[in-house]
Amino acid sequence: VSKTLGVLFISIFMNGCISKFDTISKEKSLEKSKENEEIISEENPTKSENQPKNTSILTAPLLAFSDLISGPSHGLGDGKGSGVIVTLWGQNLGSEQSSSSIQFCDSTNICREPFVYYWKNADGKLPGGPANLFESHGMQEIAISIPEDSKDGSGFIKVITDLGQASLPFSVRAGNIYHIRTSGDDRTGNGTWEKPFKTIAKADSIAPAGSTLYIGSLTEGDENTEKAIYNNTSATQSSLAAQFMYVAYPNSRVDIIGSRGVTAWYSDLPVIGLGISKLSIYAADADEGANGQPVNDRFNTSGGFSGSADGRTVGVYYTDAHPGDITGACANAQGGAIVAGATNGDMVSNLKILGNMIENYGCEGTSKFHHTTYITIRSGNDNLQLVAPEMGYNYLKDNHTKNGIHYYDQEQRSSETECGQFTTTFKIHNNVIVNQSGAGINYGAECNVSTPFEIYNNIVINSGRKADWDGISSGSNGGVVNGIAIRAGDKATSHLNIYNNTFYRYDEQDDGEGVEKGNSSACIGLYGRGAGLSINFSDNICWSDRDKPFMRFSYQGDQLKDKFSGSNNTWITSGNYSAPSFDTHPILLDPKIIQNGSKLFIDDGSPIQNLSSTHLSHDIYGVIRGDNSNAGAVNTSVD
Repeated sequence: VSKTLGVLFISIFMNGCISKFDTISKEKSLEKSKENEEIISEENPTKSENQPKNTSILTAPLLAFSDLISGPSHGLGDGKGSGVIVTLWGQNLGSEQSSSSIQFCDSTNICREPFVYYWKNADGKLPGGPANLFESHGMQEIAISIPEDSKDGSGFIKVITDLGQASLPFSVRAGNIYHIRTSGDDRTGNGTWEKPFKTIAKADSIAPAGSTLYIGSLTEGDENTEKAIYNNTSATQSSLAAQFMYVAYPNSRVDIIGSRGVTAWYSDLPVIGLGISKLSIYAADADEGANGQPVNDRFNTSGGFSGSADGRTVGVYYTDAHPGDITGACANAQGGAIVAGATNGDMVSNLKILGNMIENYGCEGTSKFHHTTYITIRSGNDNLQLVAPEMGYNYLKDNHTKNGIHYYDQEQRSSETECGQFTTTFKIHNNVIVNQSGAGINYGAECNVSTPFEIYNNIVINSGRKADWDGISSGSNGGVVNGIAIRAGDKATSHLNIYNNTFYRYDEQDDGEGVEKGNSSACIGLYGRGAGLSINFSDNICWSDRDKPFMRFSYQGDQLKDKFSGSNNTWITSGNYSAPSFDTHPILLDPKIIQNGSKLFIDDGSPIQNLSSTHLSHDIYGVIRGDNSNAGAVNTSVD
């Protein structure tokens, strides 16, 4: 699956109709799947026999998200553009601009062509941002400047290709723009393009709320830095309508190194409207010693980004060890690459976590309390009622920290009876999670949580690497080896709507002595009774070519299985396990999945085609699903 992906994905709509089965016999063809994996696999990714099928049904462009959602139309001063530089990510946009066009249409519906800094595959290479979303999602990336004379108010950015058009909203507003470059001067500079500041701290000290800071190539902090970017200037506290953004200028690499990458604290005030885009964050509080264990701990916490209400982290690259760190690095103690909560004031509501790449974060012995991402509320008896965050289009790869997308809430102290609440739907969608320690996706609630969750269009490949491991004994593993894990106490009353996800190879690790066997090595792991929980699990794929069950239980988790309903899930394992009884229309035929690195495709003639009962508009690669959608996250077929 090669150069075709650089321009667009092509969808297949089968001429024949494959009917839904009341009872589908268990006719697995794992041998055929293994043959396919030999043709296209991570070890042999350039084999051309299996390509996205080229038919006359073409896929229109899709814009998924942008880094900035508002900003001024003037004040940039770089001699190229006029207003703020906005980066957009999408699919089927083309690997270069070619004959396609882009416009900004302002509040008076006057459309102008902006200056285009680049139009390319989002492959993590300059002049684009560092997150390689082309590898995971087949995405492209476009950076433009909002044109001069665009009027204030709500407008939209429009991309037009030969196959159609797509748009995203953007609002023009008043605001300041500042530049930071290593050639600048904090004494004589004023933050303009001609007289930039030298340091981010200087810009923080002068920039008002709603400012946009463009940072040229520089390195901020080192392995002994506790907080690399630490904004404690309350004057920068912003809003959803006018966010305060740190952004890497086009063709720049901004390396942020420290125990904590980007964090803010305004004393008794919440952090609102803080965002980051296209930075490279290296967050670690320890070195990496023998057997991949953390040594020389310097601080009691570490993490990449510490969240913000009405804020965003977009297109950021997170890891722990900087390439120049000769002692290695390990994220340890409590924390995560992206952490957001409300223990000491709201730093989580309406946070957008979009298009980030988290890679090689943590080491073998990273504490089981450190997670790849960690979302919570824990506001105690303050019982904050908050707008839910959103996590979409992220790429998590080769991470040792326990659990990929990790939500967990509980009372902050034993004397408290509340933890707070997300009152809107928490959406977790279109994420790719590969080679993850612990569970790929984790829901956990030990307090009074009624938040509804929508978990859809995600791909999880090979979750279940060891977590909190000593590097020697399998019995030291603290991982929970599931595609998705659900831990719910008696007070939890959430409804989890889990649909069109693909859990593929969720069990590469064997059960070893001392491993949490009751909740390990399964597509779905359940813990606790969750008396008030309800779970719809439909149109998903649970696929393993090993002798592993589909569901496993630990500590009363067998009572959670009664909270499930759903249908049209595909259940494949080499063991003699029956599909869960809740599934009213189980599919027990091999879906013929083709793996190419971090991407999955469906072989032509797969029995899962046209069997989905959901109505998502696109698959994870931006391919239009149409009226007849596949089970799982992928609608893209191969010959």
